[in-house]
Amino acid sequence: MTPESVPYIVAALAAGGIFAPVIVSSASVGLLRIILTAVALALSIASIFCTTGTFAFGMIAVLLILRGVFANKGTDLPKLPCIVSTLFAVAAAFTSEWPVLNLIAAVLLLATLSGAWPMHWLAARVIDRSPLAMAEQISTCIVAMFAYLRFVAPTEFAFDAGSTLVRLGAVLALLPAITALVQVNLRGFYRCVVAMHGGMLIAALGAAGHGHSAAALLVTVTLALAMGGLGAMVAAVEDRCGRVLLKDQGGRIWGMPRLAAAFLLFAASGVGMPGTAGFIADDLLLHALWEESVAGSLIMIVAASLLAVASLSTFAKIFLGPPATSLAGDLSRPERYVVVVTFGLLVLIGVAPWLLANPLAEYLRGFGAVPH
Repeated sequence: MTPESVPYIVAALAAGGIFAPVIVSSASVGLLRIILTAVALALSIASIFCTTGTFAFGMIAVLLILRGVFANKGTDLPKLPCIVSTLFAVAAAFTSEWPVLNLIAAVLLLATLSGAWPMHWLAARVIDRSPLAMAEQISTCIVAMFAYLRFVAPTEFAFDAGSTLVRLGAVLALLPAITALVQVNLRGFYRCVVAMHGGMLIAALGAAGHGHSAAALLVTVTLALAMGGLGAMVAAVEDRCGRVLLKDQGGRIWGMPRLAAAFLLFAASGVGMPGTAGFIADDLLLHALWEESVAGSLIMIVAASLLAVASLSTFAKIFLGPPATSLAGDLSRPERYVVVVTFGLLVLIGVAPWLLANPLAEYLRGFGAVPH
């Protein structure tokens, strides 16, 4: 891979995150949704290839405006999260001459898109509408992070704020990891998982300011692919079984073995399963955190451990136990396609991270970054 290939790799990853929710829900997708998805992809690619921060964040703002205009019609996203994220994207686009404001706007944009605390209440609205809608929203994080790495992270203010963002992100990851242990329903668990990864993304923004660009991008890719895939599996379970309470062992694995395996694989990738992008992302991020804050790295380790416990407990309550009587089928063919491609990308990046990390470091040198 060459540095010139980096934008194309990022575009391919963003395209996968954008189209996956549409493929999974293909039976109920109308023409308007397909058109909006195609336009979203075009705007995302335009942002990736923009050469200034104003136009890059501007394209993201147009994308978010489009989603807000057609909310509740061509998309499952509610209006309020679209409006708030649009405001931050517009602010990031028009504050390039004021680095401090630009940094704040970009961080708030990514916090809103990723569902990090204290913006998690907006993500909760999206997940309550549809877990697939959250998968659609977090796919935009890849494009937004790429803009951040090129135009915001190389600034002096991003460097100065790096240590603070690292410590803040560690705390913001720990809080939802703790609450994930006491959730009483599947959507509540998914809200906590997304918020925990949002905290990791905030820490990654701080690490990016100190040159850890690969860690930042891989954390974002794991968020988009692993958490997007998990959201698709949450939607698949609820399509078959209705809202799921986490109080007893459900025994659904006997009737849905492929869905159970996919749910477990995406959840495990999200907590750093070896051989996946999640493992590489966690490893690189912990190295970055250790340099900035030993306490922050220990907090992040505890958060990941607690989330792993919560994920295994949730899996057991949904799928394990005595066989349950159910007429619901296993994964459909479109769902299987999404699982294979999405998890395949996670494994490819996990096995060969240098295919992305090394060209990314060289590519960002042209934007003034000092890769680690």
